[in-house]
Amino acid sequence: MRIKKTILALGLIFSLGLFSGCGKKEEQVANNDDSKTEELKIGSLVTKGEIKDQLAPPAKGEEVAVIKVKDYGEIKCRLFPEVAPSAVENFKKFAKEGRYNNSTFHRVVEDFMIQAGKEADEKKEGREDVKRTQVELNPSVHHLNGALCMARDKDLKKGQGCQFYIVSSETGKTADFNKIKEKANEFYKKENLNVNVDFNEKTKKLYKEHGGKPDLDMMYTVFGQVFQGQDVVKKIEKAPKKEKNETKDKDELNQINAGERSVTKNPVVIEKIEIVKI
Repeated sequence: MRIKKTILALGLIFSLGLFSGCGKKEEQVANNDDSKTEELKIGSLVTKGEIKDQLAPPAKGEEVAVIKVKDYGEIKCRLFPEVAPSAVENFKKFAKEGRYNNSTFHRVVEDFMIQAGKEADEKKEGREDVKRTQVELNPSVHHLNGALCMARDKDLKKGQGCQFYIVSSETGKTADFNKIKEKANEFYKKENLNVNVDFNEKTKKLYKEHGGKPDLDMMYTVFGQVFQGQDVVKKIEKAPKKEKNETKDKDELNQINAGERSVTKNPVVIEKIEIVKI
């Protein structure tokens, strides 16, 4: 799930590839899952559960994810099995197996998101291959700042594996919601999928107050929300980035050549992700 190149305001494929990312650069954010897999059979991708308050703190006894980042601190996230059961189940499984241990935030795009899990997708020693799941879209959750989301392949039918990203952006405060809606619905019409994208007044107000990336709504699976440690996310997002002449690594060069500055000068290492009860 690497998420690849462009940025039109949609954050999705037409974002110039934002299925993952940022402007031309954005095009890459949520979409960078280049692993070769059989296509999933999909009809509608919309799930039926509902989150009434995405920004509410976790309830007592609720399971949360604690992402421990070396030299930065901890990011604590609520999980949303009500709207993204498969994503939550897989994420918890990967965390408990230690797939994320000592991996990195390999894509860090300023005013967009921080993305991890590439190494987790590649870790197969002594374990089963990653079971990819279908994208789970839900109109009750949004790409507000702190949203915990699954990256995916540009092709919806290939779904998502281990890679996830956390939103950190102010663009939602001044977004053109009509333009985003129009482009998103045009995309799904071409894909022949029964998915409708819209923004009510409550959602627009949330984005204007809290920021985020509305152009990714109903494009990627939102399966959780940071409730403590968004300042850590912001520090990572602002970490100094490499220029092209500062690396010889093929993957890093591909990222930089895609038109975005997203490779941190110093690796941002996830020591471990723990699933704990509050």
